[in-house]
Amino acid sequence: MAGRKQVSEAERSLRKAPQPVRFRESLHDSLTQRLRKMILEHELKPGEWIQELELCQTLGISRTPMREALKVLAAEKLVVLHPYRGATVTEIDPTILLELFEIQAILESQAGVLACERASEGEIAAFEAKHATMIQHFDGNRRKAYFAVNQELHCAIVAMSGNATLTAMHGTVMEQIERARFLALDTAHRWEHSIEQHEGILDALHRRDANLIATRIRTHVLDTGTTVVSAVTDALAPANPDPVDVAP
Repeated sequence: MAGRKQVSEAERSLRKAPQPVRFRESLHDSLTQRLRKMILEHELKPGEWIQELELCQTLGISRTPMREALKVLAAEKLVVLHPYRGATVTEIDPTILLELFEIQAILESQAGVLACERASEGEIAAFEAKHATMIQHFDGNRRKAYFAVNQELHCAIVAMSGNATLTAMHGTVMEQIERARFLALDTAHRWEHSIEQHEGILDALHRRDANLIATRIRTHVLDTGTTVVSAVTDALAPANPDPVDVAP
């Protein structure tokens, strides 16, 4: 009986052992996601020092998971780690931002080519349904909802490529671009033209015209990049710049 009891206790210990690990992983993932959202939606602003102790107290966590989460965000280039001092939210550099849109254009245009070759009719139908949802948000002037579905459509094109490495690279680029696009949500004049371009992309996908979809995606992404960079430059400019001395 004693032997059986010892085995039973050992089995119970083995079953319980992974639970703290899963808890730590869950805490780490949820904290990273929470901080990422705060950065992307500018609750934590570009250049701002992250108040680790204050956030830990607010969220009811220790500093260890906080620092682990910051390391992940540093790898995503959303924060900058300063040894022995803490971390700051990465500044938005318009020059680098434009380069990121160029990379997005390259990745998505190639993904479009592969999607024309590989996407199933069901995937294309789902893409069209999501596109229709975006139109509804546009018609209803629901900007944040429009933005969210718009992002999903860009990711859906890449997912239809069937290339996991391309998808991972695209995800990293989009995380860096997203907060700048969020900052430029009020750029209303771009909306209607963007919708027209999305219609053209959907048309090319239906026709499985690889050359056409690559051209239309590239044009759309670079046009968006120009608009967003302009909006970000204006948003980050000093509210009351110093007057320039002009010679009489």
